[in-house]
Amino acid sequence: MYSPVTGPQGPDAYPSLAGRAVIVTGGGQGIGRCMALALAERGANVVITAARDASSLEDTCGLASALVGRIATLQADIRNLEDCDRTVAFALAEFGAVHALVNNAARGISYVRETTGGDAVPFWETDRARWAETMTTNVIGTFQMSAAAGTHMIGQGFGRIVNVSTSDRSMIREMNSPYGPSKAALEAMSAAWAKEAAQHGVTVNVLLPGGATETRMFTGVSKRVPLPPGVMNPAILWLCADDSSGHTGGRYIGSDWDVDAAPYAAADGARQPAHDLPVIM
Repeated sequence: MYSPVTGPQGPDAYPSLAGRAVIVTGGGQGIGRCMALALAERGANVVITAARDASSLEDTCGLASALVGRIATLQADIRNLEDCDRTVAFALAEFGAVHALVNNAARGISYVRETTGGDAVPFWETDRARWAETMTTNVIGTFQMSAAAGTHMIGQGFGRIVNVSTSDRSMIREMNSPYGPSKAALEAMSAAWAKEAAQHGVTVNVLLPGGATETRMFTGVSKRVPLPPGVMNPAILWLCADDSSGHTGGRYIGSDWDVDAAPYAAADGARQPAHDLPVIM
């Protein structure tokens, strides 16, 4: 099972997910794979994308063979604007709609550190090409995918955009550039987009694990016991369902989500309190 099996968030929760069309970028592995499978388990039809490893998409699809919802795969790179438009067109052709977008695809700090043998280095020693690629993927790519899907959502008067982020400590941690700063930019964009889309039935929220997670992106980055990659599954169900209507501009922490609580109580407990002003510095 990929989602809660008992209690108020069990199989009878979130009936609006049945038939809902969702795009999950970076859905071939790790957190993206787990969220896609959890959504499909509840009846959502999910398009998953990957920029490079097409075989990982097929592996995810194989895991979904017995689930209620369908998973369709597409090799696409969010850095490419045409690929973003193609992903939305593919979802419309496969499932007839695009109701939700989960922006999970990203380059992590482990990718940047491959050129230093895994060592953390100050910004002036960072590989400049990989720095630029990380920012292009995590910031520009996420914008391009959101704009492509968001245009359709605004037109239909309904949509969910969920941007996968990281802890605020990671954003300003030394020798964690450009990954941390790219996620700070993502959260700033999310806050603005939530205000812009609020009157059009489209919500924009941020979801983060709450710590280093056991995925390829974070291998060797943290010495702490990692969180399981499915840590955000219960939260993503609520964020993509009708239950989250009216809740926008929020920042939710997956590890703080109480799977035994009623959905609204779990969301309240996992939502970081709002601040009047940004707290980057």
